Amino acid sequence: MAVAKRVMLAEASSLMLLDDSTNELVIRSAQGGASPDLLLKEIRIPAGAGIAGAVVKSGQPVNVQDVMKDPRFFGGVDQKSGFKTRAILAVPLVAQTKVIGVLEVLNPLSKPAFDDFDLESFQAFAAMATTAIERARLIARIRNQDRIDQELGVARQIQKSFLPLDPPCGHDLEIRAFYEPAREVSGDFYDFLECGSSECALIVADVSGKGVPAALQMARTTSQIRAVAPQCQSPSELLKLVNDFLCKFQIGGIFVTLICAILDPACRRIRISSAGHCAPLRRRNGVTEQLQMEAGIPLGISAGFEYPEAQFDLAPGDLFFFFTDGLVEARNARQEEYGVERLTEALRSAPGDVNGTIESVVANVSEFVRDAPQHDDLTLLATQFLLPEESLVFESHPRHLSLGRRFVERHARKAGFDDMTVSQIVLAVDEAIANVIRHSYEMRPDGRIELRADLTDHDLGILIRDYGKACDPNQIRPRPLEEIRPGGLGTHFIRSVMDEVDYTPQEQGMLLTMRKKRPQ
Repeated sequence: MAVAKRVMLAEASSLMLLDDSTNELVIRSAQGGASPDLLLKEIRIPAGAGIAGAVVKSGQPVNVQDVMKDPRFFGGVDQKSGFKTRAILAVPLVAQTKVIGVLEVLNPLSKPAFDDFDLESFQAFAAMATTAIERARLIARIRNQDRIDQELGVARQIQKSFLPLDPPCGHDLEIRAFYEPAREVSGDFYDFLECGSSECALIVADVSGKGVPAALQMARTTSQIRAVAPQCQSPSELLKLVNDFLCKFQIGGIFVTLICAILDPACRRIRISSAGHCAPLRRRNGVTEQLQMEAGIPLGISAGFEYPEAQFDLAPGDLFFFFTDGLVEARNARQEEYGVERLTEALRSAPGDVNGTIESVVANVSEFVRDAPQHDDLTLLATQFLLPEESLVFESHPRHLSLGRRFVERHARKAGFDDMTVSQIVLAVDEAIANVIRHSYEMRPDGRIELRADLTDHDLGILIRDYGKACDPNQIRPRPLEEIRPGGLGTHFIRSVMDEVDYTPQEQGMLLTMRKKRPQ
């Protein structure tokens, strides 16, 4: 504005920007008059008042040679500032066809009024000023958006911290979850809760709406579930307690659909209660179907509701698949919904384990949706009841090592070992199988490996049988730890973890027997 006053040889200059929220012109900068730098940011002018208001309304410049003869002149600013206005040259600031403000110069120094040449120059100056103002506003918006994005990023991390890191150990259950919010934060959530020595509770829920309000309600609901779960004897009781709590603090009509399942492998049963949530699917012996069960009202609508509960038997190999409606309502570019039928078919053709099932369903729905935007949060949870097998047979390929690890972990936990000891046993057996693949079969992927568990009252035995190249058991011994060279440390670790290690040559291949005393 100082440059505008100097270039236009004027006594004063001012910049007024339009406040859309109040429909007022706000003086953001004023130069000249009684002070060399007169800032009148507190002065507001109704958008339709004065010369500036006429410029805003018409979008056209105005050259007033004598303000005393112009009825549009608004003298309020002169009264507040003590400045005496004689002539005004006012031009609109136009950004993308919209008037965002008015630029004025007042009282030419060398002549009584501004002329057409002054108007042309001042319009060009106003165009540059508009560009500068829009650029400054854009930078401010970007900085504000960066701050918002940073805060939402932190909020997302906090929200993810509410989700369980690992499923509960033992219970002869395998559990896997998948979670993908549609925005930075989500209203979906899931949880695993241990109930006593033999039961495990699974929670999958969906808060109505999206974004920050849904995320905050998700946090409240999760905290309440974890607070009341230890005192609940059934899923229906848990839903009732959480519903009564949320109804005391109803906010903006937000509600929660939730399904709670309590699995008891010891009694071979699963009890499920639903608060307006999608019923899960069960895959048993190759047959996949959606469970038929009654659902109650969503949480947070009406207090005192008694939720129905369904009970189903639990057979070895049963896989239960829970999900939020973001899965079945996922749409492709033609606005077709994924639906329960496609989900059922995807489960039928998915691998038998929970990891393969989740990965297969996610890939299937991604292929269906393709490039269409995700419109809702997506949460999937699969659990499978597995009685530990006494034996496992697989090919001598490193990709099958994970099968052996899961097999050994289940039996080690069943034997009552703590988490640290279980990890050591799993690692020791993993090293032994890797040695079989590397030395007995010399990395050939077509060899046969048999893994067997022998659980007694006193100890856990793990037996590994191969049919590869025979070797002398006397040559299988750990090397001294002070020797700095590759190899031999795996054998040392196996013997340090296990109480007994025995290598017995067979007619073909070798039998390795490892035993670990059970805790008292």
